[in-house]
Amino acid sequence: QPVDAAGMLRVDLWVNDLGDYTCTYGFVVCSENGSVPYARGERTVVNIDPRSQSAQKWSPEFRVSHTELRKDLPAYA
Repeated sequence: QPVDAAGMLRVDLWVNDLGDYTCTYGFVVCSENGSVPYARGERTVVNIDPRSQSAQKWSPEFRVSHTELRKDLPAYA
């Protein structure tokens, strides 16, 4: 369903998968109260070392903070 007016939107963001070098986020955009979904998707990012331009493992701190954001996608379907 398209967003057809100005107003507040709710965006839920979670971690679908956390690999050694990648992190896949899931998201849903919906009405402010969460009752009308407008969009759902995912985005995968790769941790790249700026000097070598090679994939680099996530730091322990990143892994801890993102492990807490893990969700089961079907729960948001």
